[in-house]
Amino acid sequence: MSIKHLRQLFSKRKIAAGLLGVLLWILLPLPGTNAAVSFSNQDMTTPTPVAGSDIGISGSYMIYGDDDADGRTQLFVRDLITNTVTAITYSNQAKRNPSIGGSLVVWEQFAGGMFWDIYGYDISTGDTRKLNAISGAYSSPRTDGQHVVWYNPLNLGMFLYDSVSQQAQAIGKGRNPVVAKGKVVFVNSHNEGLSLFTIATGQTEKVVDLQSDNSTGWLNFNGSFAVWRHNVGYQHKYVMMDINNLADGPRDLMPLKPNTVEYMGIQISDTYAAWIEDQNGLPAIKGAYLPKAETFQIAPGSSDNMLYSLVGGSAVIRGPGDTLLYRTIVRTETTDNPGSGSLNDVPGHSTKVQRMVGADGGELETADKEVNLVINKGTYTKETLVTVEPGDDAVKSGSFQPQMKQVSSIWKLSFEQGNQLLALSIRFDASKLLPQKIMKLGIYRWDETTGAWVYEGGKVQVDAKQVSMDVHKPGVYALILYDVSFQDIQGHWAQNAIEILASRWVVNGMTDELFAPESTLTRAQFAKMLGGALGLKEMKPNSSSFLDVDSSHWSYGWVEAAYQAGLVQGDGRNFNPDASITREQMMVMLVRALNLEKEAQQILDTDMILPFSDRGDISEWAKPYVAIAARQKLVEGDSLGIHPVDSSNRAQAATVMMRLLMQTNKL
Repeated sequence: MSIKHLRQLFSKRKIAAGLLGVLLWILLPLPGTNAAVSFSNQDMTTPTPVAGSDIGISGSYMIYGDDDADGRTQLFVRDLITNTVTAITYSNQAKRNPSIGGSLVVWEQFAGGMFWDIYGYDISTGDTRKLNAISGAYSSPRTDGQHVVWYNPLNLGMFLYDSVSQQAQAIGKGRNPVVAKGKVVFVNSHNEGLSLFTIATGQTEKVVDLQSDNSTGWLNFNGSFAVWRHNVGYQHKYVMMDINNLADGPRDLMPLKPNTVEYMGIQISDTYAAWIEDQNGLPAIKGAYLPKAETFQIAPGSSDNMLYSLVGGSAVIRGPGDTLLYRTIVRTETTDNPGSGSLNDVPGHSTKVQRMVGADGGELETADKEVNLVINKGTYTKETLVTVEPGDDAVKSGSFQPQMKQVSSIWKLSFEQGNQLLALSIRFDASKLLPQKIMKLGIYRWDETTGAWVYEGGKVQVDAKQVSMDVHKPGVYALILYDVSFQDIQGHWAQNAIEILASRWVVNGMTDELFAPESTLTRAQFAKMLGGALGLKEMKPNSSSFLDVDSSHWSYGWVEAAYQAGLVQGDGRNFNPDASITREQMMVMLVRALNLEKEAQQILDTDMILPFSDRGDISEWAKPYVAIAARQKLVEGDSLGIHPVDSSNRAQAATVMMRLLMQTNKL
């Protein structure tokens, strides 16, 4: 059976229940090693479907191939944070071997006859470009996000493309090149060994020489370590090498074993590698900790196993219901320094930073660049001392709630309040966070009065790997992951949005364990949700604005805040807080939240801009708002229309709230 057929076979199964949960494997001591090392893991299921074929994952993006409406195979990118999907190809030509690195996707595209072109798509800009300047039978493009390499199997000519200069160049003879961090490792054309090309110098050097009857199979490279399948006659083994220490030579990751079934590819991250190996006739997922050449088992043999990627310290494999499952690897070394292999260590502190800031403003940054504080021009009228220093002493131990995880160090900011807010940014290590967790990060302030961490907010800047917000109060701050989930949303289509909003304190569950996603949403509940999303604070005036929402009603403070902000109006006397909110009512409030009510009031002929078949069901007063909400993509219709008078459920409201926050730049 061919590799292609085996891949198709294993891509159509579901993962066995025995693979789930937290497992523990003890690593057998290596020769000459005295320390006891063990590997355990923690699984995180996701609602992200395993769709199509040729799946690749880099950071928070997944690339895959699937058929379009006309049955033609196209390539798609899924944002694993927002769970949105974008088609990146539309042509009739065949496409194969997509690869992704950073925000750059590359693939082969049929050009006629024996020719295949190499194409690239930049996720951040949406630009598509053909990368090869001359025609050829090109194959196996790989990218690290800036550089792209490929080769011609007919003459073994290799090429390197720089996405910054947008120039391609020939770099010699070889096959299966892999590029990372300014270096290219490839199988040389002399003896099937490995060679290294350094981009900065243009120099090539041999890395590994092989004897007759030896060859190199699957190969991967992360800029420091190369890992490959080493074939010896009818046997094979997996081998690694530290490219920065060539004198150390190759190190075996497993002994030679007879060839049986060959599984495709090797996945690699900064410190781990993983591959699929035959285990009693079934595919098992094996792993290696590269700095120590330690091997372990990620998943025992099962026909359901599929390995898609390594993201930081997590193997991305097939989960229940054909969804992605992140299996985080935790290495524990029992030495005089227990826990030195933890992936969850909080960064150590830099020393105190302080400076005098005057009318021209200024900037403070810690030595480790974890914290940056910008004081804009005009904030102070005289020289003022601003300080950033470790704040651990101000916080009592055990202060984090069970679902909170400290992501940054704890910092104390000392400054006088001025004419403007100060811009605070706290960086995070993306390699220690799963993509689905990143949007749950927030900046918290320690409240000395209550002895608890208080959520302040923060915009997650994924590319910059930091969370930023304007602060007006001196105090103790930290970056915290509040990892909230609910039992009844696992695998739900709105799981991602609900969990992010709950982690940002925008929505609450009906209980600690249940969210009730299909329950009808009331007008009061949506007012609270919208107010929380916009950062409003509860307002409790002495007299109520509505006859049916007085101080005894649970939503009193939120309804009053929404009313004062111009988000709700009621009927002039009553708000009907416990009535179900209709979709058109929700859209009106969303448009007001975007400060587009004046535009809505100026729209005269709404029928011309309402494409929905049920537009006749929309209340006349609501039509302009519905038109703007649809234009802003806050809501979507279906083949039957926009359903204006239907009630909204909690899951639908969470989804539109997520879109609102993204449009208002608050996530």
